[in-house]
Order: sequence, then structure tokens, then C-alpha cells
Amino acid sequence: FPSHDMNTSIQMAFMKERKKIEDLIGIASTYFNEIMYSRQLLYSNRAKSKTRFYYEDGEFIAKGQQSEDGKKMGGWEYYHSKGNLKSKGNYDNSGERTGKWEYQHTNGLYEGEENYDNGQLHQKSELYFDNGNISSISDYNHGKQTGSYQLFYYMGQPKSTTLYKDGKLNGLKSIYFINGDIHFQENYQLDSLDGIYRSYYQNGVLEYELNYKQGVAEGPVSVIVTGK
Repeated sequence: FPSHDMNTSIQMAFMKERKKIEDLIGIASTYFNEIMYSRQLLYSNRAKSKTRFYYEDGEFIAKGQQSEDGKKMGGWEYYHSKGNLKSKGNYDNSGERTGKWEYQHTNGLYEGEENYDNGQLHQKSELYFDNGNISSISDYNHGKQTGSYQLFYYMGQPKSTTLYKDGKLNGLKSIYFINGDIHFQENYQLDSLDGIYRSYYQNGVLEYELNYKQGVAEGPVSVIVTGK
């Protein structure tokens, strides 16, 4: 046969078998994925195993259990790209986070913990920098921030303190320079500025102050020009 006719015959034969080849590739892919996700070679063990292992761009990122309808349940662990633990906690029967969740930095140091109830942050939450110093302290009531919210600089100095009520700013908010002196203070009433706002120079001298009433500035601005 002429080479042109032979190539045409080969192409036609390949096209006829292409669907079978694609189906075979699909079956093989599913088979090997099931082994990868369950880490069980035997089919009987894979069928019984509820724990699944998940990957992204070829890297292991998580393991846990899923219900038949695909909801996460029970204990789960998530991992950094280097393979060390990133976070762990539990899901309830509805697939929502529940109870205590713990976190770790990429260097393996403790990053903190949060508490959940029905998928919402609840109770005290503490997070830490990768040098071991506290990063933030907060409280929640079923997803709504409440009480004092504290932020810290990397070396441990206080950065800000904010008061919340039912998820809204309510009370005094203070922002600090890294040396611990107050930068500015403002007062809130249910998310609206209400009361005296004061700003300070880094040497502690008052820069200016302004009064707010239900989010609206009232009266003159008192400006202090000294202290720069």
C-alpha cells in the first residue's frame, strides 16, 4: 500500500477505537484515584474505609471522612505544602465545624485555637505568631464578636483593644504605637462613633480631639500644634 493510504487506514482505525481507549483511561483513572484517596490497595478495604486523603497539585493537603452525600464529618486534618500539620478539628453531622479547632504554623509551632458551634465561632479564640508571641485574643457568641478584642505586635506589645457587643463596635477602641503609648482613642455606640475621639503624637502629646454624636461630628476640632 502507498504510505498515504496506510496512514489514513491507521487514523481511521484509531478513531474507531478512540472511545474505548478514553473509557479505559477513565476507568483506570478512577481506580487509581480511589487507591490514592483511600490509601487502600484492596477493594474490600477501600469499600469499608471512610477516611479519604485529598491532594492539590500533587501535594497532600487534607484527610478526613465524608458522608454519602459529600458532607465532611468527624475529625479532619489539614496540612501545609511541606506536609506538616496546618489545622485539625471536627465537623458535625451537618458538615459544619464544631468544638475546638487547633492550628500550627509552617514551622510546626502552635498558632492557636478557635471554638465553633454549628459552624460559627463561639467562645474564646487565641492566635499566636510564629515566634510564639500572642497575636490576637477575641470572644464570640455564636458567630458574633463580643467583649474585648485585642491585637498585638509581632514582638508582643499591645497594638489595639476594641470592645464589641453582639458583633458591633460598642465602647472604647484604643490603638497603640509600638512603644506602648496611645496613638488614638475613639468611642462607639453600636457601630457608630459616639463620644470623644482623641489622637496623640508618638511622644504622648495630644494632637487633636473631636466629639461625635451617633456617627456625626459635632462642635469644633481642638487642634494642638505642639508636640510634633
